[in-house]
Amino acid sequence: MERRQVTKVIDAARLDDMGMVVDFTRIGEVVGARVTDDLEPTADNIARFVWLAGREAGLPPGAVRLWETSPSHASCRDQARGER
Repeated sequence: MERRQVTKVIDAARLDDMGMVVDFTRIGEVVGARVTDDLEPTADNIARFVWLAGREAGLPPGAVRLWETSPSHASCRDQARGER
């Protein structure tokens, strides 16, 4: 199994009552519960999958960057900003 690193950017206009944008444990629960063997394991597909899982769970998506190697990554961003 290959090991990859995911960077997820969470956007929020303000912090919650505990002073956080979101509890990182919640991110792991959302993404970990959604991983399936049906996912085509390209960096691009995994980044999009993580971004969509966060959006569907009500986590404010900003960007997801999946690192395959230290200089190589695939990104998925909020298209409302005009980015892809």
